[in-house]
Amino acid sequence: MNLGQTGYQNKMSITEYYHALMQHDWYSSWSADLQVYWAGEVSYESLRQVALSNGPSFAWLMAEYKKRYFSGKAWGCESLPMLTAPEAPAVSAMIDLRADYECLAFAPAEGTTEESIMERAYNMGALAYPGSEVPSLIHGVAPLRGAWTKGQHEAVELFKSLKPAGGMVRLLAAQKLACERGRAEAAIQVDCDYETPFPVDS
Repeated sequence: MNLGQTGYQNKMSITEYYHALMQHDWYSSWSADLQVYWAGEVSYESLRQVALSNGPSFAWLMAEYKKRYFSGKAWGCESLPMLTAPEAPAVSAMIDLRADYECLAFAPAEGTTEESIMERAYNMGALAYPGSEVPSLIHGVAPLRGAWTKGQHEAVELFKSLKPAGGMVRLLAAQKLACERGRAEAAIQVDCDYETPFPVDS
C-alpha cells in the first residue's frame, strides 16, 4: 500500500525511519481531542506498515524506540536513554567494538563498560541483514558473538509478531470523520460567539 497520504512511504532507509519515529506523537492515544487521537492512530499504523515492508531491523527499532519513550519514573520503571540515529553495521564500528572489548582487561576507555560494549554488539546484530552470518571480527569473541546473535534473533522475532496490516482504511475513515466533526463544532462555536447575549429592542 502506498502510504503517501499519511506522510510515510513503505520504502525508506533505517535513518529515515528513525526520524519518522521521532515525529510521531506517542501520547496521542490519551488525547481527548478526536482529531489528535485518530491522527496518531493513522500515524502509528503507517509506521507499523513500514516496518512490515522493510524487515526485522525496522520492527526492532520501532519496539526499542517505543520502549525507551515509555520508560522512567512515570511508567514505574528505570529510565532508558533514547536511541541515537541508527546506521547499518560498518567494518570500522566492528573494529572499534573489538578493540574496546580487548582493552577492557588492561586499559578500558573512560566510560566504557562491558555492559555498554555488549549493548553495542546487540544493537549491531539487531540492525544487521536478517540471516547474515556474524562478522569474523566479532565471531571470534564468544560474548560479542552471543550479543550479536541475540540482537539478530530478537529483531526477527519482533518482526514475526507484527500482524499483517489491514486497518488503514478504517483508521483513515475515522480520522476523516473526526476532522469533519471538529470543523462542525468549531463552526457552531463561532456562531455562538457572535450571538447577542441580550435581546435587542426593535
